[in-house]
Amino acid sequence: MLKIRLIVGINIMLLVIACDRGPNHKTTGFEYWKAPYGPFVQYLNIHGSLGRFLGFWATFSNAFYAYSGIENITVAAAGTRCSRQAIPMAARRIFVRILLFYVITIFMVGLVVCSANPNLLRDSGTAAQSPFVIAARDASIKVVPLIINAVVLSSAW
Repeated sequence: MLKIRLIVGINIMLLVIACDRGPNHKTTGFEYWKAPYGPFVQYLNIHGSLGRFLGFWATFSNAFYAYSGIENITVAAAGTRCSRQAIPMAARRIFVRILLFYVITIFMVGLVVCSANPNLLRDSGTAAQSPFVIAARDASIKVVPLIINAVVLSSAW
């Protein structure tokens, strides 16, 4: 429940920041979706549409690999009473959760964090390279990195 509340809270924070209600009162809107960087970044110094497509494809393949275990729903269904009803219902819920928790969150991050931000690729070993922390820091919200670290550490524990 902590992780779900964190994602919902982060989405609300990102919406507030995008709508010019953060402490720094800077409106981002779709500013970071315009040239020269935009939401699709060049990959491997290949310029043009091919480079942007390859950047998308590299990210998509990594994300697809992360979700390759969702078929385990059928394994868990062996222990249910009404598996004919439970499996389709659980499968639909997974896709709704992916849409709500991941796609909307990535869209909101794309609104408030520039894809060329140097902190995204900095290997610090802390939450400093998280796009959520970068968005909060850019909006002058100081407590969000502490909350994110606390929830992630408690979930890992």
